[in-house]
Amino acid sequence: MARMLQRWGWLRRRKGRSVLCLQLGPGEAGPWEPLFEALTQRFPRLRCYSYGLDRGTPLGALPSPQAWSRLLLRAKAHGVFLAGGPAPPGLAEACAALNLPLFEAAPRGAWSAPEGSPEGSADALLARFERALAQGPARSARARRGDRLLRALARRRFERLQDLAALREALGHPEVIWALGNGPSSEDPTLASAAYDSLFRVNHSWKARGFLSQPEVVFTGLRGTVAAVPGNTLLIFQREADFEALLPRCAFLPGRRCFMTAEQLGLFPDTGGVFRPTNGAIMIAVAVALAPKRLRIAGMDLFAHPAGAYPGDEATPNAYTVAHDRQDELSFLATQLAHYEGTLETTSPVLKAALAERGLIVHDVTQENEDPR
Repeated sequence: MARMLQRWGWLRRRKGRSVLCLQLGPGEAGPWEPLFEALTQRFPRLRCYSYGLDRGTPLGALPSPQAWSRLLLRAKAHGVFLAGGPAPPGLAEACAALNLPLFEAAPRGAWSAPEGSPEGSADALLARFERALAQGPARSARARRGDRLLRALARRRFERLQDLAALREALGHPEVIWALGNGPSSEDPTLASAAYDSLFRVNHSWKARGFLSQPEVVFTGLRGTVAAVPGNTLLIFQREADFEALLPRCAFLPGRRCFMTAEQLGLFPDTGGVFRPTNGAIMIAVAVALAPKRLRIAGMDLFAHPAGAYPGDEATPNAYTVAHDRQDELSFLATQLAHYEGTLETTSPVLKAALAERGLIVHDVTQENEDPR
């Protein structure tokens, strides 16, 4: 049965990205160990597993030529690597349709891409195609059958705020906004007793730790966050497409929710799809647009805090995920904050130093015990 389903392109879904590894000829240790080592080094935050013939989660049978697109989408493949033979019928066409890179092993550890000359190592190949591997498959705009119904059901549970003035009104015209990312400085003791008008947070990992866990606004793109936060929490997604993609998975969540998108507010950068800001960066952009008298930023540590990526987390690599870039992120933050005319504060020495290099003065509040109002 499993082989038959794979012939049709059906795989058991797994969480996170994958690479598809096909050893088509006699099994060889050759290209695979250097490839996986290079993947780990190049993308330290990549939750990467493999599907393939005798590699990772084995494929018992190759899909039919027409079923490759379905298999690649279900596998969440961000790249396809071949060894031991030419590409099976239909694979190259499916990769092209989904904008996925397709690589073939070459002699002496090199790799070839169809549109370029061979690279001498897996590490060089991944560096050259880093952006392509970060983007993942380009999904068809045509909704799956059933998604349209689920999307219609979910849409009735979401109420959109129309503009920035409506957001400011919903928050009670806040004069002091705290914008908290999820880095270690988001739990600086200074924050425990200070006052604010509105609290902004990102996703919901903070909820389990219970520190500053009642935000008015949450920035996310995750169904898990939509389900985890109270129904009266305002949700802000990055793009209209992110909201539309999330709707079918929210069809059966109880209650009603208010939302906006950064794109609707004109705050999502037009970068041609190369750079995607983090939800934390979008949070800062929205906070600046609201023009409070004071803006305090915490937990935006640019994955360079000596305590690690997240509070109390020693396991997660202290690095950006593959869809984001530190320098692009910092440039976006600096551009947004350059327009801010109020008092700018932070508990992050990393962020303060990085912004100072770009000519922005940020007040360090880590030694204060409470906010002057």
